Amino acid sequence: MKKLIVLLLALAMVGAVSAQVTTAIGLSGGITLVDQAGQSIFARDGAGTETITFKGTEKDGKYGFSVGFKDVLSRAGAGVDDAKTFGGLNSWNAWFLGKYAKVKVGLGLGNSTFRTALYKYWKTAFGRLDGISGYGVAAESTTLGDLVVGTFVPVPEAATDSLKMLTGADLGAKYTLKGVGVAQAYVDLATGANKVGLGFTYTAMKGLTASVITSLGFEANNYRFGASAKYTGIEKLVVALQASDSLIAGANSFDVYAEGGYDITDAIFASAWAKFVSTGSVFTAGAFVDYSFANGLTLEANAGYDFSASALNADLTLYYALAF
Repeated sequence: MKKLIVLLLALAMVGAVSAQVTTAIGLSGGITLVDQAGQSIFARDGAGTETITFKGTEKDGKYGFSVGFKDVLSRAGAGVDDAKTFGGLNSWNAWFLGKYAKVKVGLGLGNSTFRTALYKYWKTAFGRLDGISGYGVAAESTTLGDLVVGTFVPVPEAATDSLKMLTGADLGAKYTLKGVGVAQAYVDLATGANKVGLGFTYTAMKGLTASVITSLGFEANNYRFGASAKYTGIEKLVVALQASDSLIAGANSFDVYAEGGYDITDAIFASAWAKFVSTGSVFTAGAFVDYSFANGLTLEANAGYDFSASALNADLTLYYALAF
């Protein structure tokens, strides 16, 4: 691992001769200063948010590479002193821009080109962008104008029947309707999924972004639908609505989320929200105030109440998000 890092740093130093090599560093997380139980915690904002990425592009833009490491500030493990370890390899790819398509080979290739996401997808069980975490080959067209078509074919490390690899392929299409929005579609042939998905994002109205997504899974016998809208057409005011519905193995569930926020000053933003989940009839509501007192640093006072469990959650948290 260390030899690879040294090699990449060396490439970055001499890259100006034949390529454009850049290094990107990202850090994000939160420090809970106090919560409703009077406790504090230093929590990373999800896995892989301390990252270092090396990218290189040949001077004519015909080919390049990207190598990413995650959790670069993680501890060596429980019970170990304060020793740190350099995070593990998270993704890498080498790409080539051909006459008709851009081709990538590597680990952790994305397929977000053909997926539509809801506004605040983490507030629902549906609406997240799928990811491709394994090794494989991906290609996207470059000569079809507003239409982009592409595919991903997984290539496992263990020897596998070549025809079987095709059963895990991911196919997609994206079409941009100028002045209206973007339509996306995909077919996921992976075992356990076998689904088709459609999505559309509407951007024709100033200040409004609305998305609709749906997917049908044949193998697991499930159907899902989701929609979201965010409106910022009124100065300093933000209004967001989101809903999703899932029918899985004959069982139906849905959730609804609403939020309204206001920029009190350039540095202070206040918002109130409410969410209902049909499974268990869970209703929660809350509010928060963000104070952005420095670039990348935000102090947030947050409170929420779960009416179904009669539980109060509150905290004062310092968030940091830096990227270079």
